[in-house]
Amino acid sequence: MWSLLLAAALQAPLDRILTHDDLRGASVGAIVTTLDGTVLYERNSDLRLMPASNQKLLSVSYALHALGPDFRPQTRIWRLADRIAIDAPGDPSLSLADLQAAAAKVRFSDVAPIAVRQAYRVGVPSTWEHDDLPNRYAPQIMAFSFDRGAFQLYAENGKPVLVPESFGVTVRHFPGGVSLREYDPFKKLMIVRGDLPKARTFVENFALPEPDKLAAGVFGGVLVPLAELPASPPTLTITGKSVGEMAKECLVPSDNYVAEHLLLMAAGLNEALPNNVYAEATKRWRGFLVGTAGLDERTLTLYDGSGMSRHNLVTAASIAKLLRWAQRQPWSNLWMDALVSPGNGTLSSRLQGSSFRGKTGSLDMVSSLSGYVRTPSGQTLVVSLLMNHFSCPTAQARKIQDEFIRELEKMSSIGTAIDTSWKYEGALSEPGHRALDGSESARSGPDRSSALQGPHRRVEPSHAPPARKKRVAVRLG
Repeated sequence: MWSLLLAAALQAPLDRILTHDDLRGASVGAIVTTLDGTVLYERNSDLRLMPASNQKLLSVSYALHALGPDFRPQTRIWRLADRIAIDAPGDPSLSLADLQAAAAKVRFSDVAPIAVRQAYRVGVPSTWEHDDLPNRYAPQIMAFSFDRGAFQLYAENGKPVLVPESFGVTVRHFPGGVSLREYDPFKKLMIVRGDLPKARTFVENFALPEPDKLAAGVFGGVLVPLAELPASPPTLTITGKSVGEMAKECLVPSDNYVAEHLLLMAAGLNEALPNNVYAEATKRWRGFLVGTAGLDERTLTLYDGSGMSRHNLVTAASIAKLLRWAQRQPWSNLWMDALVSPGNGTLSSRLQGSSFRGKTGSLDMVSSLSGYVRTPSGQTLVVSLLMNHFSCPTAQARKIQDEFIRELEKMSSIGTAIDTSWKYEGALSEPGHRALDGSESARSGPDRSSALQGPHRRVEPSHAPPARKKRVAVRLG
């Protein structure tokens, strides 16, 4: 009865929000369900749409399932008679400081080969857009990398300075005129136009050029491939952060680098990935999403783990099903802690005071919001909103999404009002948040939303649409 009444109450106001004139001509998929899968509201919920960073919900849940939240990657290093050997399984938490500390213990006084076995070496995923590649949010994906594949441009004494170092990038500065920065990571050339402040000032983040070669350079040598690991125990091991920690570092700031590494680490856990890394990784990932999480294979087109590719397609119904599945897992408490909440990360200026926990997503003409809402009557609702091909500003699309969540919370108050803060097992550090111990601490990262330019090609499977789901709804007259 509660579901019937709530569905009836939600239908008209949520329809009104999603038929806003600013969404005229746009493709919108939406669904609201209970945790048991009862559909309270839906609109084009089986329409395959670009998810943008909602894709990270699929990749992070895969990593938590395949690797486990306590898994920590280990980069092993051997100092041999004539070279340094390194086993790089992939570790998105690896830093330049980690490598420098290790190099101080094993490097030779003279130049020596740095033989590295990388679990994967992709470079740039094939469907990422060229205009994005200079940016920190589109880093080159290699198992032997550091500092999330990024470096920074600062201004100091009116001149450009690269931090923590130049990494072989040549910088040319042309003072005066219009302020402009151009960077080609393949030519390792940066052009900075315009006057710069004298005080030390952060300017911008950029993607590292060939990060595996730079990482090898920290050890004082030139990168060469390693086919077989030494039989002896490693000289030292760098242990990374846990998958549970990295899940939050991925989802809250929407970090593409961490998402891609978590996907490839999970896919390569039991069997090495071949040269065609993403083709095999997405095949194994799809096997999890369909065989374990129960998603319909016809609703999925997978190209990367972060959502940067405009070739990714998924339905709002499938995202909602994945969210319901995650709530039933042993790591569900950690999952809820890892999701972004109002006032934090990509929701730093959105949905203040809302109970929403979930994931945002943004590309040019794409905006998404999926997660959980806690109602005043004590119910947890699952919601997914996918918006594509709108012509209004992205800020307006987000405003409509936020209005949808607010209306959902307001209209879901059927029943006795109770405390709506999120509660998990364990101590609470503040209302609605479980205290994090040392293994679950997380560091914040920069907000990221990308504006892709140029022609956009959609890839949509020619399969028949999936079967309709159970739906409980009463339309108001």
